[in-house]
Amino acid sequence: MKRYNRIKATMTARSMYVKGYSLADIAKRLGVPERTVGEWSAKEDWGKLRTATRISRDEIVNKNLTVIGGLLEYLDQTELTPATIKDYASITDQITKLTSVIDKLGGDTQVKSALAVTEDFIVWCEKYLKAQKADESILDQIDELATLYVQDLIKQE
Repeated sequence: MKRYNRIKATMTARSMYVKGYSLADIAKRLGVPERTVGEWSAKEDWGKLRTATRISRDEIVNKNLTVIGGLLEYLDQTELTPATIKDYASITDQITKLTSVIDKLGGDTQVKSALAVTEDFIVWCEKYLKAQKADESILDQIDELATLYVQDLIKQE
C-alpha cells in the first residue's frame, strides 16, 4: 500500500472504530486484512479513544454526582457508631475517588480535541506535501509523531 494511502487508511480506520465499527467491518470496508487493522488499533490504543469520544464529560459528571449524592444521603441517615465506622470510612473513600474522577475529566475532552486536530493536520500535510511533490517519508514521520502525541495524551489521563 502506498504510504499516503496507508496513512489515510489508518486515519479512516481510526475514525470508523471510534464511531463504533468493529475491526472486522473496518477491514472489510477498507479492503485490508483484519490483522492489520488490529495492529493499528493496538498501536494507538483505539479502545481508549473510543471511550473518550463516546461518553461525554457531562454524562460522567452527572452520574458521579448522583452516586455521590446517594452516598452522602446514606451517611446522613446512618448513625456513627463503632460498628458503622468502617462502613463510613469506606463510603468516604468512595466519595473522594468519585470526586477525583470529576476533577480529572478534562483529559477526555483534551484527547477528543487533540485527535480531531491531529487528523486535520495530517490531512493538511498530505495535501501540502503532494502539491510540493515532497518525499513521502516526511508524512510517515509526521504520522508517527502524531501517533506518539495522542498516546502521550492518553497516558496522562
